[in-house]
Amino acid sequence: AGAWLPQALVATALCALLLVMAILIIRPRIDRSWVALLAIFALALAVRLANLSAAGQTWDEDEYWSAGRNYLVNLLALDFRAASWRWNYQHPPLTKYLAGLGALWADGYGPARAVFVLVGAIQCALVTAIGRRLFDPGVGILAGVAVALMPRLIGYDGVVGHEAPSVLLWTLAVYLALSVSDETQPSWQRMAIVGTVVGLAAATRFSNLLLAPLVTAIILIRAAPGQRARVVRLGLVATVAA
Repeated sequence: AGAWLPQALVATALCALLLVMAILIIRPRIDRSWVALLAIFALALAVRLANLSAAGQTWDEDEYWSAGRNYLVNLLALDFRAASWRWNYQHPPLTKYLAGLGALWADGYGPARAVFVLVGAIQCALVTAIGRRLFDPGVGILAGVAVALMPRLIGYDGVVGHEAPSVLLWTLAVYLALSVSDETQPSWQRMAIVGTVVGLAAATRFSNLLLAPLVTAIILIRAAPGQRARVVRLGLVATVAA
């Protein structure tokens, strides 16, 4: 990717943020909850893209970038020989597949880092949705802005690593676990989706299996007392999906 890439992506994110603000002002009847999510997403994206090249090369990026590129090249070539998949055995594959998307686009870490920046920006929007669900829209916006501007997350989201996808999947799993109680009777479909996200988290980092007891506790606590036995039974479906 040329030197123009970070500037172009930042300009795109800023234009998106200005567009969202204009819609909010010009169309007061629009669903402002969606506008808030888009605004937080655009803010997080712009801040992270502005620092896309700030980190320099980090210790593990070359491993994940190279392994991800090899994984996708192997898939496209339908090459499933064991010797072709020997790269970076010590970690699950999901992070490397994400890195591979950018690695196939161009040499250098810029495009791959942009993929992880996008992942981090989505997570900020989800935090906004969780705050709104648990408290009110104002709390959601405050939480989203805090996460979007948190230096530690900006740093992690700007490099090729397990942190950005792990945080996104934890956030998504919590949001989905909160939504299970929206129905009078929790459905196996929603439970299976939660289980699938937990499985994806484990496919990103083995320690993300700690997410399973968290979402289980959230679902059980928020379930109506008469529905908890059903939730436990449906939890078996989620376990199989994970």
